[in-house]
Amino acid sequence: IYPNPTRNHVNIQYPAKQAGVIHLELVDNNGRTLIRQVRQLSAGMNQWEFRFPDLLSGIYYLRLIEGTEIRVKPLHIR
Repeated sequence: IYPNPTRNHVNIQYPAKQAGVIHLELVDNNGRTLIRQVRQLSAGMNQWEFRFPDLLSGIYYLRLIEGTEIRVKPLHIR
């Protein structure tokens, strides 16, 4: 996930073992989900741009959910 810190978007690179779907969620420090997206995965490396205009500066978390696997990455918005 880059750039981090950022202002209004990040680029996400995600390796997938097989084709499927992934759920992307941007969560604030209180655990509230602010943005949800579903993306299609191809087997191999996947790349997307994830935009989030109009958010206040602070620490957020990007949740990547593929099946039962959940990855959480901190995201600093300036």
